[in-house]
Amino acid sequence: MNPTLPETFIARKRAASRLRLADGVLLVFAIATLLLGHGVERFESAVGTEVQIFVSVSMALLFIGQAWRLYIEYEADGFSWNSLTSERKLVLGVHVLWFVMLPLVALTPIRPIVTQPSTFERLLFWSEFMLTVRLFATLFAIIRLVIQERSNPAFVFVVSFFLLIATGTLLLMLPVCWIQKEGNLTEESAPALVALFTATSASCVTGLVVVDTGTSWTRTGQGVILALIQAGGLGVMTFGGFFALGQRRSFLVRESVFLGKLLDADDATAVRSLIRSIFVFTFISEALGAIALYTMAPAGPTGDRVWFGVFHSVSAFCNAGFGLLPKNLEGYGHTWQVWGGVASLIIVGGLGFDVLRNTTTYIASQLGTKFAPDLARRYIPMTRLTATSRLVLWTTGILLAAGTISLLVLELNNDVNNDKPIGAQIADAWFQSVSCRTAGFNTIDFAKITPGSKLFCIGLMFIGASPGSTGGGIKTVVFAVTVLATATVVTSRERLEVGGRTIPDMTIKRAIAMLGLAISVVLIASLLIVILEDKPELFLDHLFEVTSAFGTVGLSTGVTAALKPASQLVLVLTMFLGRVGPLTMLVALARQRPAPNYEYPTERVTLG
Repeated sequence: MNPTLPETFIARKRAASRLRLADGVLLVFAIATLLLGHGVERFESAVGTEVQIFVSVSMALLFIGQAWRLYIEYEADGFSWNSLTSERKLVLGVHVLWFVMLPLVALTPIRPIVTQPSTFERLLFWSEFMLTVRLFATLFAIIRLVIQERSNPAFVFVVSFFLLIATGTLLLMLPVCWIQKEGNLTEESAPALVALFTATSASCVTGLVVVDTGTSWTRTGQGVILALIQAGGLGVMTFGGFFALGQRRSFLVRESVFLGKLLDADDATAVRSLIRSIFVFTFISEALGAIALYTMAPAGPTGDRVWFGVFHSVSAFCNAGFGLLPKNLEGYGHTWQVWGGVASLIIVGGLGFDVLRNTTTYIASQLGTKFAPDLARRYIPMTRLTATSRLVLWTTGILLAAGTISLLVLELNNDVNNDKPIGAQIADAWFQSVSCRTAGFNTIDFAKITPGSKLFCIGLMFIGASPGSTGGGIKTVVFAVTVLATATVVTSRERLEVGGRTIPDMTIKRAIAMLGLAISVVLIASLLIVILEDKPELFLDHLFEVTSAFGTVGLSTGVTAALKPASQLVLVLTMFLGRVGPLTMLVALARQRPAPNYEYPTERVTLG
């Protein structure tokens, strides 16, 4: 045996490790250069070509580095394509595609994508595009690595939103995202607090804004906001799981266990099914919504109307409440696209993906059994509505009906409704009953509604959407379990039962803990803003804004933009806590300790 073989092996492994580090550093520098080159006009006009050349050279160096790393690994311990992880295959595929397509891009002017006529500029654009694809491939690899290595889903969930907000803030601070005032000789960036507030609101699918979305942000800035809404609504880790499904053999047990904890699924099969259903429901709902909302877009170029439909559809399904119109949807409450289309997107997005999957499967099995029993037995599994689905559907239906009736009655004598026909008032009451729970779109001016309506809306916003959905709040199941547990105590029953199933005591305790923590967050945040603003006459409005932030709703009485910077930071933290959940935050930060193997004697305490 050659005595130098181990040393050679170690040396080649070190070289491969250094190449991996150099690859990451070069990628960071190339992406930063690309963002500055296209995000700051003075850089783009002065050194735009140099930036493109640097990016292209970086892509070439990254390609060479990947090839060199493969050669070193082959020489060190033998190389086989199957030994590579799926992440490496994806990154390699990106670089191979970039290299193979260079001659085709050089010879073929792809005018719908690349408007520059010269071959040189087409090659530069192709390198920029593929560098962006490489970035997403690397992010996907990082997500899967985190999923495989971390055992605390709560920690990963919290950190993923923190990083999403930080990234969104930096991107929104680029001048290319901020509409420039006419006559300015120098470029302006969005103020740091405005960018932070907007990025937090979009990532946490809240919808509270301090500047108008349609007139303050460019199309690029709106695109960043939309991407944050989609990523925040579905969850960053969910995207990693979705891409992992494409690598069936490499969907590791550790990943399925982690995602099972994160998505509250029982096993690997349930995780796969739930992730598929999440993206199927999302794509179909948002596509149908975009088509419907395209028909109500303001007159203008087709591209602007398509963007209007897509933006509002994604915002509605993710329960974000961001809109491009100056007054959101105010004045559009009577249109079917709003009271029918937008309301349906909000409801579907707020039900929770597991509930949607269970309900649709249950309906399909019932219809199949009734109309085509032979086919149903062969292709459709018999399904029952879970206790969660029953609680969600019943609670959602009751809240929608109660909200519509209550808001209609409370606003009957409001002066703003004097000129509205009763049909329009019913449509507004229905839509706001839907939107108040978590979406944040408004068809009426909430600064002019009655104090009774504000207080009722605070209750709806505090309850929020359902578990596993794109919305916030304490969740309908927590509210339902708390109410039913109270009824169980009042009626002296020993167990809480729903749909022929007994709810575990730990679930009831968890619901009570989540309710208590949520009340604490809302009260503390409201107290801080009341002290900072020192305007007692606006107490109800401040409570409204805080509850809207915690419930990730986004409705506003119009005071958010006028708050002091410290008060806006309080709302930023409240939005973050509302999206990740106070209990999840505590679990993420708490040290994991083994359960004690002893038990103290039982003793009753006096409750009052």
